[in-house]
Amino acid sequence: MANGRNTEQYFHLTFQFCNFANSKHIPQMRFSIYTMMLIVLLSSCAKEDNAIKSNVGTLTYPIASFTYSGNENPAPVTVTFTNASEYSDAYEWDFGDGSTPSAEFSPTHKYFNPTDLPKSFLVKLTATDTQSGLSNTRSKSIQILPAN
Repeated sequence: MANGRNTEQYFHLTFQFCNFANSKHIPQMRFSIYTMMLIVLLSSCAKEDNAIKSNVGTLTYPIASFTYSGNENPAPVTVTFTNASEYSDAYEWDFGDGSTPSAEFSPTHKYFNPTDLPKSFLVKLTATDTQSGLSNTRSKSIQILPAN
């Protein structure tokens, strides 16, 4: 109040929540200009926030994982690799012996060991989610027995 007068202006708004055409009881509310500005500001923020939230997806990183079997026999031996990767759709296998990498999901690979001792090879699987471009690599050492 300034000079004994109320300087704050109010607006009378009628909200028609239902069909009140035949009713004498129409809800009315009294809002100040400041309240109206706050309502408009908050409602516009909520709409903008909801629009932003609807465009946000979930980003899941690939998990490279595999098992192998068949290396119990002496070389030359074919080893079977079983891909257990998650959240990925492209794969690259490096068998650790200098051979060409494979893009198969679950490949087999033939190993040779010309030595008289067991030989280790580091096998690497890189799993990639091609949509996000994210990748993950898992490595395991595999031992190949010498030829009889």
